[in-house]
Amino acid sequence: MYQIKDIKMKQIKDIIVRIKCIIYKFILERTGKVIFIKSDRIESETMETVSGDYIGMLYLDFPRIEFNWKHGIDYGTMASPYTDSRVCGIAFSPQEQKWYGWSHRATVGFGIGHIVKQGDCATSSGYIKEYEDAHPEENKSVPAGFEVKNLKDAKKCAIAFSKSVS
Repeated sequence: MYQIKDIKMKQIKDIIVRIKCIIYKFILERTGKVIFIKSDRIESETMETVSGDYIGMLYLDFPRIEFNWKHGIDYGTMASPYTDSRVCGIAFSPQEQKWYGWSHRATVGFGIGHIVKQGDCATSSGYIKEYEDAHPEENKSVPAGFEVKNLKDAKKCAIAFSKSVS
């Protein structure tokens, strides 16, 4: 039997994250917008949208789940910004009226009134010039100074950001 003095702070934090994962999983399953691919260990459970797009791993991507929860992300709007990939990188928050774009490196929310600045990831396709020249349809970047006037513009910026930052 463990005694409190034997348990390190890192273990306590890990136990708390595992409990939160179970709670979030319980809630998300009931929305009908997330499917969990079962595993014998919580560390290996993955999440997908009902259309089959990959969201992430329940335990390893817990910070993303917590972020989504805090910002009111609608899992039903999660989608891949790519035509050739099934990994989610954009989603809408009805609570904040923002489209979010993300990858493993960063997350940004775009709402009405947002102005894209020079040097922002959304102003770059993330591709080298030769690839851009050969595949101009893949360049989803927006120009510096682009102002989000509606939610369609916000989604466009979220896609541009997600593709650039990944």
